[in-house]
Amino acid sequence: MVNTIVRAGNFSARLKPGLDNTTIKYSPEYQASEISDPNLKFELAEPQRLEINWFDTIEYHYKFELEEPINDRYNWYAFQDHVDIYDDEGDVIISPTRILDVPYFPQNDNIIRYLQTCNMTCAAMVVEYFYPGTNRNTPGQLEDSLTEYCVRNYGYNSIYYHHRIVDTLKHWNVKSTFSTTTRFSKIKHHLDRGNPVIYSGKFTKSGHIIVLRGYDETGFWVNDPYGEWYNWGYDRNTPNNMKKGENLHYSYNMMGALSNSGRQAGWAHLCEKM
Repeated sequence: MVNTIVRAGNFSARLKPGLDNTTIKYSPEYQASEISDPNLKFELAEPQRLEINWFDTIEYHYKFELEEPINDRYNWYAFQDHVDIYDDEGDVIISPTRILDVPYFPQNDNIIRYLQTCNMTCAAMVVEYFYPGTNRNTPGQLEDSLTEYCVRNYGYNSIYYHHRIVDTLKHWNVKSTFSTTTRFSKIKHHLDRGNPVIYSGKFTKSGHIIVLRGYDETGFWVNDPYGEWYNWGYDRNTPNNMKKGENLHYSYNMMGALSNSGRQAGWAHLCEKM
């Protein structure tokens, strides 16, 4: 996992705008509801603020040291989606940006079923990220090879099934853990560890799949194999520009609106090298 460098100074922690309360806790390993000892958690309510000496990020939480202890404890954790950290001038400290160097492949130039192979194109980007040179050493295009393998082994319609994407990635030595309820916070944590995510959403009427390669304060950085999504449709890749979908910024509001699982979660393959 990649953490930020510990920052020392005069800081304060406050609830994000729109929230009335949250619970800070002694460890990021447990939900607040799982902690029975009242001395190991504390409800932070508006308009309270916590004066802190330093902070760090770990497992999608802020870890910080208080100037004055609560329940005889100085070190606490708060969920990053619930609090902001302010500097001594009262400005919010922007969360770190994390962008992985995931190569971009368009689906528009695929030889095999280019309109239907966003899935295998995204899988190919992930394989090439973990194993650079795979595409160069593959006859034709890597994404077409993945499609051929999937169809040959599991049937013509197999590319539409997420468990077959898992099986196909495994053949190329990539482990995928798929869930239809993966929270955005978990996706960020996975990206922090240097691992890209294959994400399925309602970008088209039949659904569409993209690669999440990073995030910042306002959204995810993505590779979209079809081009760039707008609320009116797609600005598709063209023969003159096959990289319209490379390293785009899709806001959290947009991703939440197009999610199959609510505004803070989605259908996602958490990919890692085997």
